[in-house]
Amino acid sequence: MYRRLRLAPKFILGMVPLLVVMAVAITLLPDLFVKAAEHTKIQESKAIAEQQADLQTFLAKHITGERPEDPNFTIKYTSDKYRNAKDMPDAWEKKMLQMYVQNPKLAEFSEVLDSNGLRVLRYSKPLFIQEACLACHGEPKGQKDPFGHEKEGYKVGEFRGAISVATTLEGLSKEKVALINTAVTLVVLLLTVIVMYMMVQRFIGKPLEDIVVTVKGLSEGDLTTRVKDKGSADEIGELTALFNQMIENQAKMVGTVRKTAVELAESFEKIATSSDHVSRAASEVADNIQHVARDASTGNGSIADAVQMLHDLSQLIGAAKEQALAAAEKSRLTSQAAESGKDTINETVACMEKIKHKTMETEDHISTLSEYSQQIGMITDTITSLANQTNLLALNAAIEAARAGEMGRGFAVVADEVRKLAEQSNRGAGEVAALVRKIADSTAAAVKAMQQSRSEVEQGACVVNKAGDVLEEILKAVTETVQDVEAIAAMTDREVDKSTRMVEVIQSLHQIIENTAANAEEVAASTEETSAAMETIANSAEKANAMAEELKKTVSRFKV
Repeated sequence: MYRRLRLAPKFILGMVPLLVVMAVAITLLPDLFVKAAEHTKIQESKAIAEQQADLQTFLAKHITGERPEDPNFTIKYTSDKYRNAKDMPDAWEKKMLQMYVQNPKLAEFSEVLDSNGLRVLRYSKPLFIQEACLACHGEPKGQKDPFGHEKEGYKVGEFRGAISVATTLEGLSKEKVALINTAVTLVVLLLTVIVMYMMVQRFIGKPLEDIVVTVKGLSEGDLTTRVKDKGSADEIGELTALFNQMIENQAKMVGTVRKTAVELAESFEKIATSSDHVSRAASEVADNIQHVARDASTGNGSIADAVQMLHDLSQLIGAAKEQALAAAEKSRLTSQAAESGKDTINETVACMEKIKHKTMETEDHISTLSEYSQQIGMITDTITSLANQTNLLALNAAIEAARAGEMGRGFAVVADEVRKLAEQSNRGAGEVAALVRKIADSTAAAVKAMQQSRSEVEQGACVVNKAGDVLEEILKAVTETVQDVEAIAAMTDREVDKSTRMVEVIQSLHQIIENTAANAEEVAASTEETSAAMETIANSAEKANAMAEELKKTVSRFKV
């Protein structure tokens, strides 16, 4: 309960009993001293009175008229009926005698009086008539005693008078009493100061000494020390708790600062390293971007060349298309000629049927015709081979057309081969036509001879039929050739379209590369600026790192 109080209530509660004691002491101690002195004097006076009340002593003094002499006391045998003038009662003694009369049981009476600035102790003890007293103070009343005094007529046990003792309380004058009061007050004040000192030392001094010791440790950087908390709720206890909390906060703060300083140092080192790497990377990027810009410029020129080549290829493909169309037209003419030849052969067969009887005469001519037929077979084989090669080349042309994106050079070769095959087909067709004419001539001769040799005519008819079959095959081959050439022409149209689109794409790519080159130059400039900025950051990071190291040194002297 007491620990929970503040300083002021503690001091008040501590001082109230002290003030009460001080007030009581100041009030009562002087009186106690006076009472003690008075009691001593009373005891001395009582002893004197007892001594004087002794019968033998009293009789000796009373008979001789002598009175006790003492430098410190005045002794009288006073009575209302005194015989010696020295025993005449004063005012206080009269009052005292009256009290004894009124109160016979009163054994003694004392009082302190103030007389001329001095304190005077008055003490009295009553005297009663004894047997020995009757000789002078008994019956008969008025009779002379042995010493010539009239008897008072007392009886044994009656009040006769009193022994009066007076003494001054020399050490108890007003000045002395004031001095005693002052001394008591000073002693009480001294005790009060001592008690207050002890209270201040206990409640303020000792805690402040602990705080001073702790502050001394703090001044040396020791944040592990703490003020002893005694659980008091007063201002010092609150100050102790707050001071410990402050130290705890400072310890945490210093720990945080120390940790932060280490982390800052590491971070700034990483920043410096990263800035250096970034600066180098930025330089490399700038160099690479410059290379890209140069390569873009070079690629731009190459693309321009590619555009020109694609234009040329497109023209070549167009020319190949025209040649393919021409070859198709010639093939169609060849087909028509073959149709006509077939009709002619059919007519020849009919005529030869009519002149079978003369075939025998034309045996030699038929033999020659047979040889021609063999040559026609060889030519037919050649045309067939050419047709097959044409098909293969058409396939190659399709493959090369798919690869036209790679500059399309192969297609020009295929187109050229197709042109050559078309010419060969035309020459073969011409040779067939020539042979057909020769066959016609030979057939005419054979017709004349058939009039002489029927068997030869029949053989010639067979040969002509075979020739018709060959022409039929030639017609089929030429038809297929026409179809293939038309397919090549269609493919050529598609290749022309693709080449046109490719030219457009490459032109767009040309524009993109130009923009890329311009942007690359701008990026290179920005990268150089970035590199310079990173160098500045690196320098700042080095300075910050130095500051972090200094901060680490500063907080390292603290012990947490």
